[in-house]
Amino acid sequence: MDRQPALAALLEQALAGPLFTAAELPQPDAAQRRAASMTGTAKGELFATEDG
Repeated sequence: MDRQPALAALLEQALAGPLFTAAELPQPDAAQRRAASMTGTAKGELFATEDG
C-alpha cells in the first residue's frame, strides 16, 4: 500500500509540471495568430477571425 502515495505523487508531478508550464505561457500575439492561420489547421482557423 505504501506504493500508492508515491505513485500518486509521481503522477501529480508529471501532470502538474506541463500544466503549470502551459498556464504560464503568454497568449499568442498577432504574429503567432497570423502564422497559425496560414497553416490551415483547425487551430489556425480559430484565430483567422481578422480575415473574415
